[in-house]
Amino acid sequence: MLAIAAIATVQAALTGAPAARTPGFDERRYELWATNLYRLGFYGDTATSKLAKEELRSVPYSAYVPPGYPFMLVTLKELHADDAATRRGVQAALVGLIVLTAGLISLRLFGPLAALLSEAILVATGVLPTYAQLNMSEILFTATLFGSIALAFFGLRRRSWRLLVCSGLLLGYAILVRPQVLLLPVPIAIYIAFVTGRRRRALALGAVFLVAAYGVVAPWTIRNELRLHAFVPVASYTWLNLWEVNNPSANGHFVRPERTIPDEVRRIRGLPEIQQDNEWRRLALSWIRAHPSKAAIGWVRDVGLFFSYPDPYIRDWYTLHGWRPPRLDERVIYPLVFIAAVLALAYRRRWGEIWLLVIVAGYFVGFFSVFLPLARYRMPLLPFLAIFAAGVPEMLIGLRAGPRARTEPAEMPDAPTAVLV
Repeated sequence: MLAIAAIATVQAALTGAPAARTPGFDERRYELWATNLYRLGFYGDTATSKLAKEELRSVPYSAYVPPGYPFMLVTLKELHADDAATRRGVQAALVGLIVLTAGLISLRLFGPLAALLSEAILVATGVLPTYAQLNMSEILFTATLFGSIALAFFGLRRRSWRLLVCSGLLLGYAILVRPQVLLLPVPIAIYIAFVTGRRRRALALGAVFLVAAYGVVAPWTIRNELRLHAFVPVASYTWLNLWEVNNPSANGHFVRPERTIPDEVRRIRGLPEIQQDNEWRRLALSWIRAHPSKAAIGWVRDVGLFFSYPDPYIRDWYTLHGWRPPRLDERVIYPLVFIAAVLALAYRRRWGEIWLLVIVAGYFVGFFSVFLPLARYRMPLLPFLAIFAAGVPEMLIGLRAGPRARTEPAEMPDAPTAVLV
């Protein structure tokens, strides 16, 4: 397991195009906001920047970009270690940690075969190494989200409130990286209270997790309230994504609105920051109310696109200095994921612990059927899907052994859990 995690780290450090790659729009935005905070002392963007002109925007922003990833960039700048090699090294290390954590969870859920298979799947797909070369928040978000779920998983096994607190804190930071998971602590807290006995201590464990998660988010929400005089939990761009897939010309794919409706975008982006978000919400909800059947059909379409559409980042940037090695398409494992979900549902007493992972996967499916179903947004799900797919052989072996036999991996020592914490 450690050897495969090391291979994943090296793979993430080496994957990349042979020539310098032009940063994308989101990469430039993250860099600008982090630089403004580090050099100028304010978090935001002016109305006269190059990005503002590209967005047809005539007002400044101060809460549009979630702060989690820019904070990491600012930390590197403060340490005087903000260069391409250091960023790549940090994200490569996070990839190795994600792969190792997937192996540990698979080992505990199913057994050693599943542990090795889950790690091998993550390496063979090449998805994590591809994103490790990009200056975007995907790797940091995946590491914090997956690490939080791993801590919750082991915390529930040990009934440890300390691990659940750490899990909540890490999930809170994941929310600051990507506010799409703002509501995820609620179903997880309910699950914690349910599986730990539904008594007073169980409710306390769920509440501890919930308070820890939203306790990390609360200071930033207060900052936004003081600066914008509005309730903005993390970032002010939420409703634009809702409009992207709920408008007359929506087809499930992302198209920058300044290219399709420039006059309307120029009008909206001349409004104050919060009013912009409110206007996108009004447009989206008005269309949904006027065309409920078309909206519902579009949401079903978007679920299919979310899982089936090829990832352009993988297509363009999965290379080793110009050589494109063969890779396992991550969509190939979907049938195994479905089989694992069916078996877990049919034999809940055997594999009941897998439902913590199912909650996360279900949340993503439900959320991105209504909001923007980009292929890059399904990347954080890959470690969860790899665990499901890798567990199928062990599940079938356990069922064949007889109704009383249960795949019960050896008790894990404290060291791996300590590493996760």
